[in-house]
Amino acid sequence: MLYMIKRHRHQILHEWLPRTWTYRSEWGATLHLNYQTVPARLPKPA
Repeated sequence: MLYMIKRHRHQILHEWLPRTWTYRSEWGATLHLNYQTVPARLPKPA
């Protein structure tokens, strides 16, 4: 996920941020992927 953010940094900063409502689906997908990544990295209880 961080690789994708780093690779598309210019697009995120210059297109997505100024027009947040227009790119709401992209923001939703980004937040959802981050949400799914966090539990996957937590250690599993034995």
